[in-house]
Amino acid sequence: MISLIISAAARNLPDLTLLGLVLLAQAAAVFYLLRRPAASSQAWVRRLILASGGLSGIALILGFLLMFVRVSRYLPVTPASWIRGSSMIWAFLSVLWTGSWLVWRALAVIVKPAHSAVHTEARRQFLNAAGAALFAAPMAAVGYGVFVERINIRLREQKIAIPGLARDLDGLRIVQLTDIHLGPFLSERELAHCVGMANETNAHLALVTGDMISVNRDPLDAASATMRSTPTPRTTPPSTAHVWAFAICAWNRYG
Repeated sequence: MISLIISAAARNLPDLTLLGLVLLAQAAAVFYLLRRPAASSQAWVRRLILASGGLSGIALILGFLLMFVRVSRYLPVTPASWIRGSSMIWAFLSVLWTGSWLVWRALAVIVKPAHSAVHTEARRQFLNAAGAALFAAPMAAVGYGVFVERINIRLREQKIAIPGLARDLDGLRIVQLTDIHLGPFLSERELAHCVGMANETNAHLALVTGDMISVNRDPLDAASATMRSTPTPRTTPPSTAHVWAFAICAWNRYG
């Protein structure tokens, strides 16, 4: 049993390290709030800060544990995936906000107080504006990534010159789909759209690389079915065959 725990910890050491750093950063933030801004606040405000920090830590730990089938099997697939994804976003925001706070503190040291009351007021306004911008920037970046860039599916064409390539292979067209991760954050309809874009290239060889799914309970069968159900274009000359090559890699390390 001990060897199994040690083996699991070794396999997931990067994730455990990241989780520990995020929890440490959030604990430091709670400590700072209680010692500085909320030091003279009412008791219910201080209890609310403590409760929020505790709930945040529980959410992060739960999101980490849901990467393992032994835990996620007790919840339906979709809620478990959304909880896991939300905790990852919250962890990312926590790290960015910690960095923003450090930058703000550095600005407060660099922009030293002046003896003039006018300059002091200007400094306060500058720091307030900088603090608001630094606080809003991580939310804007994460929001753009989740709600805009996530579904901004693009097709990029790249010409590759290979010296000494056989003449029969000159003009060979290869299309690649990678890092699909079908699940709550990529629907079957969006995957079908991706495959349709790939088929429109009229390539001779299609490669599916990277992860089709993220964790064991994600819909691998649905991903394969979506790939198979999308028709291949008929505009290729009869002498040229379309070949779909699958390289499926699921995260089986989460057992």
